Formats: sequence, structure tokens, C-alpha cells
Amino acid sequence: MDALNNLVMTNLLTNLLFLIVGLGYGVTFVLMKEILAGLSFGHNGASLYEWQLVASNLYRSDSLRRSL
Repeated sequence: MDALNNLVMTNLLTNLLFLIVGLGYGVTFVLMKEILAGLSFGHNGASLYEWQLVASNLYRSDSLRRSL
């Protein structure tokens, strides 16, 4: 039973590690793409930061409307 428990824990930790690494690579890839797009197209497209601002403003106005 102890060996099985150990195996399960190791498996979970390995999965967690892969998840963290995968997310890290995903975020890095998106950021790199964003930076490269920003460099190659000047700044005619909305940047990631601008999209975040738009999203947060929409969310804020929506929650404000609900509270009134």
C-alpha cells in the first residue's frame, strides 16, 4: 500500500510539474508573439495590455450596473 501511495504522489507531482512548465511555455509564447507583432506592425493592433484594460473596464461597468 505504501509503494502504491508513493507512486500516486510521484505521478501527481510529475503532472503538476508538466502543467507548470506547459503554462510557462504557453505564456512565454503568447508574450513573444505579442512583442513580435508589436515590433513588426508598429502599433496599429490593440496590444495585450489594451485588451486587458478593455476587459477590466467592461467587467467593472457590468458589476456596477448590477449593484445599482
